[in-house]
Amino acid sequence: MICTNCSTRARPRALHSHGMHLSLLFSTVPDTMLYKFVCLLATVACVEARWRCTFAWSVADPSCTRMKAEAVRLKSTFGECFSGSRAEFTGYGILQFPSNETLTAGDWQYRIFEDGVKNKVASDAGDIMKSIHIDGNRWSLAIPFVMPPKQATGHYVVDFSAKDQDKVEDMCLSLRFNYTRFESDE
Repeated sequence: MICTNCSTRARPRALHSHGMHLSLLFSTVPDTMLYKFVCLLATVACVEARWRCTFAWSVADPSCTRMKAEAVRLKSTFGECFSGSRAEFTGYGILQFPSNETLTAGDWQYRIFEDGVKNKVASDAGDIMKSIHIDGNRWSLAIPFVMPPKQATGHYVVDFSAKDQDKVEDMCLSLRFNYTRFESDE
């Protein structure tokens, strides 16, 4: 088989992409080995997708604008999303403090609520200056937490907030996630 873009001879078992030949495996590998390898990759991809933790975030209070969030990430070990999984909320954005003020101290906190449960199911707080990274007017804030055990629905809302030294709420974000499907599989 001849590649028309680069005028080279390509083996039938190779993939071609913009002039580059990428062999799946060496031509000496039997087709059954290739088939088993592809099946193994597909199985790993399915298992990883089962553990994938999806979420949605929003600004909980539009008046919290001193730390304007532009992006939020939810990280967890191996992408796991189930009870007891160690996770990390990371927010990124722009500092919009009045010209005569800056962030010199404060705290962050989160409260986790589960749909169908009357009170919060978990909470924590800490020193914002130990968790925030500031570069000019850009900020990133990483807050670790443990995903709580399911008590009712397995649908959660995590309210994250940050207050500065003047006790003004600078950031107010809500993060929604669920892992009902994952726990029901166990």
